Amino acid sequence: MSFSDEQLKQHCEIILKDRKIFNKVIVLCEGTIPKEQGRRSPQSYQRMEEVPDANFYRACTPKNWITNTPVFFVCGNCNNAIDTYITLQKMLKEDKEEMSSREIKQLNYYHPKQIFVVIDLDNQIRKIHNYHLATTQEIFFSLYEKTKINLLNTETKHSIIVTGLIHKEAYFLIPELQEEIFDKYKIQSFYKGSKLSLEEIYLAMSNEIDQDKNLVSNLEIIRPRIKNCIDLDFDTVEQFKHNWIKQFQNESNNQRKREFILSLLTVLNVKKNYWEQIMPAQGINPRQHRDQLSLEIARDFYAKQTDDEAAAKYHIPYFFKMLRKFA
Repeated sequence: MSFSDEQLKQHCEIILKDRKIFNKVIVLCEGTIPKEQGRRSPQSYQRMEEVPDANFYRACTPKNWITNTPVFFVCGNCNNAIDTYITLQKMLKEDKEEMSSREIKQLNYYHPKQIFVVIDLDNQIRKIHNYHLATTQEIFFSLYEKTKINLLNTETKHSIIVTGLIHKEAYFLIPELQEEIFDKYKIQSFYKGSKLSLEEIYLAMSNEIDQDKNLVSNLEIIRPRIKNCIDLDFDTVEQFKHNWIKQFQNESNNQRKREFILSLLTVLNVKKNYWEQIMPAQGINPRQHRDQLSLEIARDFYAKQTDDEAAAKYHIPYFFKMLRKFA
């Protein structure tokens, strides 16, 4: 549910009156805002970084970034995150305009070094006002090419960042995580009663492409995204399914196969249909298991991908390279 004008103003004021943001990079993301006794308050915002979205991104911070690390705030849905970014910028500008008549220490709010937003790509296009790119679709095509960060556009200023895959949960299912995380994790994970195999999940995805109603209803939006990942011609969802399976099965190049897999992770709803179907052994809370698993993925995989090539390949580490320039 989107903020009312009053809720948006209160949300932004609580952020700007939080002394921990002073001279820090702040990152806004999606996620449920904590409440204390049924209402939002400055005290409830102290628990922001415990919320799954903020907690995951915070855990992706590179190990060697020790001081002046970013401060994360969840903002509800995608539209709320964008509205929060725009409103914060406006409030800070108005605050600075009064500096000529007051000492800096008398400003109304604490001022961060820079504000960024990380939002899910989704299969809808979001309009963005007062920004140099007009939609989330334009941001996607500016940031990504062939499943990697488009390094030719690295000098373009991106304060609003959309994920290259459909949701952050898609980053929990990339091929490299089978060996790096799932096979090593202390608690065994299962998918539909069998030991977790990402290959089995990809097979299920390919066979269920035409069952994703969100994809079907937004085919014209997702078609150019697929073409940005792989060269695949199709006019209908049925053609997409048939051509994807045929070419994937006949492909021998591992890099090309990876591009095919990531093309699915760019457009299929993986959160409910696949990620939330991953279960631990009996007697362990499934949601807590997945939350802990996501933090393991953040800390032991994404936080360690610090060289330029890996950062471009895995997206999230590249965002932290961008953020660190302002820290």
